[in-house]
Amino acid sequence: MKPEELIANYGGTFSRELGIDLSGRSGEEIFRWLVASILFGARISWKIAERTWRILDRLSLLSPHALAVSQEEALIRALDEGGYARYDFRTAAKLREAAKTLIERYASDPEMLHLQASGSRDLESRIMGLASGIGPLTAEIFLREMRGIWEKADPPLSELAFREAKSLGYLPEGIGDRRLALELLPAAIDLNEMEAALIRKGLSRS
Repeated sequence: MKPEELIANYGGTFSRELGIDLSGRSGEEIFRWLVASILFGARISWKIAERTWRILDRLSLLSPHALAVSQEEALIRALDEGGYARYDFRTAAKLREAAKTLIERYASDPEMLHLQASGSRDLESRIMGLASGIGPLTAEIFLREMRGIWEKADPPLSELAFREAKSLGYLPEGIGDRRLALELLPAAIDLNEMEAALIRKGLSRS
């Protein structure tokens, strides 16, 4: 399958599918993607995460201030409606803490977080430091679609995309370095679009 066909068949970036425009580096749009990344990072299906994000969007709960001042009960109800019944308390706490930390440390602006980071590793640490429970997976989900937008966003190719790229013959069989793999993917195709399509293809198997 050619890379163009892969993207046509499986779709591009997850942020774009949600109607989020990261290209202008708008703090509001970046935060909306951060919330989506936190939801996607939970041990739950991507469809449930996407549905829950849209519910939060409908309830105007996708800004730092709105989440920070939200009533815990209302937020938990929204998460339950989306399908987060097992993780509702934990996820609600994580979202509210991330919003409050962004307000207190970075004046509500994700761009400030990026500006203050000394490099890609520090940027990842700062994202995980926004709230208890934000781990490497969530940071990777967030950063892979910020690649090419934030200069310090430099995550390796995701594990799932890496496996799918090898199975499709986009990468040599002997390669084991996911960071090196980024340099070996077809250069003419938008990397973020391709990675998202590879992930979607992998998820379609489960």
